[in-house]
Amino acid sequence: MSSLITVFTDGACLGNPGPGGWAWVIPDGKWASGAVPDTTNQRMELSAVLEALRAIVDLGDNTVEDSSTSGGNSVGGSIEVVSDSTYVVNCFRDRWWVGWLKRNWRNSNKQPVANRDLWMPLIELYRSSSCEISFQWIKGHTGNEWNDIADRLAAQAARTQIARSGVGLPDDLGDADHRQEIKPRPVTNQADQQLELVVNGDSTVDAVGTVDTAGTVGTAGTVGTAGTVGTAGTVDTAGTVGTVSTGNTVGTGGVVDGSWKPSSRCVAVLGLRFDSHDSDLDQSASRLKVAKNRQRLKEILAAKKELDNDLIVLSGLRLGAEALGAEVAKECGIPYVAVLPYPDPARTLPESARSHFAELLDGASEVVCLQHRVPENPKRVTKALEQRNTWIRKVADEAVILWDGADRRIETMINAFEREMPDDVWVVSV
Repeated sequence: MSSLITVFTDGACLGNPGPGGWAWVIPDGKWASGAVPDTTNQRMELSAVLEALRAIVDLGDNTVEDSSTSGGNSVGGSIEVVSDSTYVVNCFRDRWWVGWLKRNWRNSNKQPVANRDLWMPLIELYRSSSCEISFQWIKGHTGNEWNDIADRLAAQAARTQIARSGVGLPDDLGDADHRQEIKPRPVTNQADQQLELVVNGDSTVDAVGTVDTAGTVGTAGTVGTAGTVGTAGTVDTAGTVGTVSTGNTVGTGGVVDGSWKPSSRCVAVLGLRFDSHDSDLDQSASRLKVAKNRQRLKEILAAKKELDNDLIVLSGLRLGAEALGAEVAKECGIPYVAVLPYPDPARTLPESARSHFAELLDGASEVVCLQHRVPENPKRVTKALEQRNTWIRKVADEAVILWDGADRRIETMINAFEREMPDDVWVVSV
């Protein structure tokens, strides 16, 4: 008998909230489904895992039942839960539950953890069993036989509100779950296949910038030595505090310096960039790579917002992953803070890129500018960007990095972020 039992789980909800169903299935073994008349998709995902582990784990003697048979044979071993819900998988992979327990079931924003009535028994079962329980994410609706079976059983339970169970391949499977909502999707590092977070690993000259088409940054406040926001004034093209401008205002929070502190949990979005001097930015290979990952990043940030409604995104607004992070944050209704290494960092960009940068800057809830003057040479620009990345590592709680696996500068930055926050760096392979 195998010492490893793999179980596929899934949840479904008609309406979210609405009638729901959950299901679990062991390949060529036992399976079960259940229904709840008024629930949510997340609760059904949790219920599927909880009911699966309850059925497999014998808490009396902490052994794993050989669920490929209908008998009660028990063997020591481990359990692998395969789910298409990052809400479930990331809790255990990233050990969110440890923080919840330390804070007496409150999240990082000191708010009560949602669905605590299901999380508590699930986490207690996970901690108390002597079996090694691991979690593996799988993308739903991609042709995996057992994930599809779990999906169809859960959807059927949601529609019929009838519980079922059996052994072997279920007959009379219902239709697949066709709900419109997208499940947040985790990302995997090509090196070790473990979830990690975001980082910008590049420190080249054509970096961030905030310039409108007139070539100046029309901010709502000055950068004071103590980091306070003045009543008027803007940063001119020379990088010093200029006179009052009629240009675009920068965010609702004005411009502050590096003494800024976040009011809630922060996730930094950084990584792959494209060449700002490309003659055809819309067609550059790197830009297309980043654009392809828009939905993936949106799913990640949306999932994080569900766990912490006051989440803040940090972005340097550089062309590529950083600008994408700001755009996606806005789409998800998450405030983002623009972190600039120095004034007017987009001065070398083409006019269209400068205009887009100005739009993103204008949408920032706050703007942090770490230096008061523009560096006078490329060497100092590089140093300023390195200092910016160091500042972000100190301030951010998490990081999400878009990386193509080839840029060594990004790899170096990933390593630096992992040293600072070893359990909170994710890498999105692009």
